[in-house]
Amino acid sequence: MKRAYFLPLLLVLPLACNDDPQSGGTPSRRVMPIVALDESVAYVDGTSGLVFLLNLADPALKPRLVPTGKSPVAAEKRKGANNQLLVLTHGDPGSLSTQSEPARLVLIDPASKDPVTIELPGRYDQLAQSDDGAFAILHYSATSSGAGGSMLYNPNDLAVVKFASNTVKSRPIRSLGSVPDQVYFSPPGSTLFGLQRNLAVVLAENYVTILDLDRDDRTEITVPLVPDGKRTVEPVQVLFDMAGPAIYIRADGSNDIFQISLIQGAPVDQNASGTSNDFHVSLSLLGAGSALSDMAMFGTGDSTRLLVTAPDSQQIVILDPTTGSATSIPTGTQVDRILLFKGPSPKSSQSQDRALLLGVGTGATSVVFADLRDIETAQGLAIESWSITAPVVDITPLPGNMALLKQGNGSVALSIVNLEDRTIEPIGSSGLLDDVTVEATVRSRLWGTDGANRLEYLDLVNNGQGRLYSGEVIVDRTIANILPLAKKSADGNRYLVLEMLDPMNVGYVTLLNADLPDRKGARSAYGFLLTDTFQRGQP
Repeated sequence: MKRAYFLPLLLVLPLACNDDPQSGGTPSRRVMPIVALDESVAYVDGTSGLVFLLNLADPALKPRLVPTGKSPVAAEKRKGANNQLLVLTHGDPGSLSTQSEPARLVLIDPASKDPVTIELPGRYDQLAQSDDGAFAILHYSATSSGAGGSMLYNPNDLAVVKFASNTVKSRPIRSLGSVPDQVYFSPPGSTLFGLQRNLAVVLAENYVTILDLDRDDRTEITVPLVPDGKRTVEPVQVLFDMAGPAIYIRADGSNDIFQISLIQGAPVDQNASGTSNDFHVSLSLLGAGSALSDMAMFGTGDSTRLLVTAPDSQQIVILDPTTGSATSIPTGTQVDRILLFKGPSPKSSQSQDRALLLGVGTGATSVVFADLRDIETAQGLAIESWSITAPVVDITPLPGNMALLKQGNGSVALSIVNLEDRTIEPIGSSGLLDDVTVEATVRSRLWGTDGANRLEYLDLVNNGQGRLYSGEVIVDRTIANILPLAKKSADGNRYLVLEMLDPMNVGYVTLLNADLPDRKGARSAYGFLLTDTFQRGQP
């Protein structure tokens, strides 16, 4: 197993010993969680304002240092097919001794020499992206600490970023006493009234705000969910039916699903400047039971339905948005999570809308399969309950209508669910799995550790070979995190990045070939986060 060390590490190690939590020292740097790009990884150092970009095809694993500006607060990969790192910074408000620096959104492309920097109108700390990576909305968290030291700011001011032009527009929204909490985007490529449309729904306590992202001159639409103000609801989930067209909101504290119908034509109070939207809304309530925990939409046109879980009453509810009718179906167990899929079943070879219903964290020891076509008339005949070995704590969808269940209390047990065959196959383990990562590729490889230096893997899809392939690799130190990358690097290898236990916080990773993992071909880099100590500003 090969290693790459760095000269700065050897010189600084005696001074860096205070970084070890065991010694009672204070870490000298604030490093944000690692970010995986397509074929490289990035660390953002909040202390120095530098990104350490590791090109995994580089035999020396020498990091490229990219400055972002002061006080980075968020870093993530740009969504869609965009191999870019987004870094949101607070900058510096300045003082008598320091010059002010504006907040920025920095786009770093591993294939480009210079980053793209967008100066922002406020020191936002929350970043939301559309699924295609075309838009981002920046906003403040509910606490004043999210404003990055700004004394006066508008907590309801949003910044809409359009990546096609790398421009930003301040979009202050109307407040009804609260501040933005989450942002949802309409599905990419959606049309509304014959035009392609990109909408954003901003959630806040007791109300939601709808923004048309394509036109900056259009005003927001504010929809109070509790007009009388006599109770408090917290919107937590949004579904878009752009063909309906309607937006559905599930909120904690409400027994109803909020249906916001989108109606063509400007509102009657359109102002003389013509800045209002070309559509308006109407709010309806769909009664769905109590303590609602999840919802999903299936069917099309007049057959569009909402499936809602109500675990406390051990039932699901099917809502018809057109008529407002609700059909309650007992499940016999607490289910609070919905996984929709389309495919055959043991009873029918036809590909139809179906669902796996399960309780995540409820302690339920069974799962429910539901055939959704004609479920309103078939009711209890459309569901089947299957026992499982231990309660479910998480679920991960896999390709080929499969799903991985994480189960157990304390220890971790795993099962593979074939959604079409309705089989539940436990995965054997001779010990406790400390960390489990699922690689969402055609192979659907499962990676796990034993809490020490043993890496184990299992192919969850047999790839036509008639068996599931498993193996293990022993590395030199304790594994802290497993990160499989999506694409091959320039050297033709697709890498698995292992973050190793690194109490001194100087940067420690081990690289394996994700398709053919082997200790002999492993490489390690240690100390790369100290590169800037003597090479600050390195290109």
